Amino acid sequence: MKPLVQPHFEASIEPARFWLWVDGVGGFLVCEGAECTIGQPVGAGVDVGILADISSRHAVIHRRQDDYVLEPLRPAAIDGRTLAGPALLADRSTIQLGESVQLAFRRPHPYSNSACLALASQHRTSPLCDGVLLAGDSLVLGPGQRAHVQCPAGSVEIVLYRQHGQWFCRADGPLEIDGRPTAGGGPLGRASRVVGPDFSFTLEEAG
Repeated sequence: MKPLVQPHFEASIEPARFWLWVDGVGGFLVCEGAECTIGQPVGAGVDVGILADISSRHAVIHRRQDDYVLEPLRPAAIDGRTLAGPALLADRSTIQLGESVQLAFRRPHPYSNSACLALASQHRTSPLCDGVLLAGDSLVLGPGQRAHVQCPAGSVEIVLYRQHGQWFCRADGPLEIDGRPTAGGGPLGRASRVVGPDFSFTLEEAG
């Protein structure tokens, strides 16, 4: 059995994040790093800020290749089981932080190592978003249950993928990226606008 991550309490570097605004669906915070720190939205080093009675650095989710591990820095539980140390997350796990914050963890696509987080309790993120995407090698937007961002009105599956730190997108059919027609995809920048036959989305740098 491969060892889980060892607990650490050092402040992380400034979060690597961007916004994915999907027209007609919502705004999603994309966390690119292999670590995602969750806590109160105060100070630097917190990727996902939640307005609730939790610590400023309450827990860290680590991506280790195809696995996700929750490291509790303060009281936390997975599916009702209180954690004494780092523990693996499974698809559809429920994470509890403190007394009342609950997050739904999802791994929807069998061929992607990305994951989704959504608040399952009556709390809000700050800044407000419709969901958090823990980005591995690819993100899928589309109408099916396998999509990281479900677009009910869409008819095609759009894949965002990264290579050597650069994000790209591809889809079956013509796309327009930053006003330029492309035959199925191309590279994306931090302020790119992508338009397809029945979908459109924008990337934006997260502060």
